[in-house]
Amino acid sequence: MCNFCIKHGAGKKWYLNMANYSRDLEKDPERRQVFLKFLEELEKTPVGKIDEQLKAFRIPVLGNILRWKYGRYFEKTHCGQVVPIEDAIAVLNIANPIVRVPCICRHVYGKKEKVCLGFGLISLNLVDKLSFARGHIEQLTADEAKEFVRKCDERGLVHTVWTIKTPYIFAMCQCTHRDCLGLRMRLDYGVKKILRMGEYVSEVDIDEFTGCGECVEACQFKALSVSPRVGRATVDSKKCFGCGLCRAFCPVKAINLTPRLQHSVARSVW
Repeated sequence: MCNFCIKHGAGKKWYLNMANYSRDLEKDPERRQVFLKFLEELEKTPVGKIDEQLKAFRIPVLGNILRWKYGRYFEKTHCGQVVPIEDAIAVLNIANPIVRVPCICRHVYGKKEKVCLGFGLISLNLVDKLSFARGHIEQLTADEAKEFVRKCDERGLVHTVWTIKTPYIFAMCQCTHRDCLGLRMRLDYGVKKILRMGEYVSEVDIDEFTGCGECVEACQFKALSVSPRVGRATVDSKKCFGCGLCRAFCPVKAINLTPRLQHSVARSVW
């Protein structure tokens, strides 16, 4: 079991621990203030301003300082983890109530799409205070939310769960590397603590594999490649986040997910 699960999981995956969705955590007035402050500041950020700010992460020395500083902040305040569809469904069996809201990351870039699910009364009662979401909040039943995330999976969107003042879990997002600030900060700017790799890693059944390349197109993390010479797929387990989209898009079902901790290489990479 990973250290994060040991600390927040009570013997299981931390995002399947019901205590992390509890009303006791949700009622914390500081958490509610953090919730509103974080989203209000992001909402007011001018289009393009974030890209300008992120360039500082590429500056030698300064970039390392910023990764350390923001890594500590996000780990305590607002961090996430990639989850495959079956764990996303399991989360929706725990979270209540569930609301679908516009994506704050897409809003920052001038886009509007309701691909985010908010959990608990903190989302139901506070999201409406933010202008980007006001009038666009839709409460869903657990079954409606499950159907929604299944359709997002079919579209090739990565499922991620997120905290506000860790370990309280307040949201699940369905996104892409192009649109998600969390994915971009992890993959493009090396802020590892904002988004953890999933609890799984992909493995290819060579006997079933046909070399069509659908899995490579589906992967948001550039963890898969197909050798044209031998027609064989290779998974870079150090890059694989275990989202399961390659598995979903494989027409011959030649890809499976293996627990990360059972993988000799991937178990040391989070």
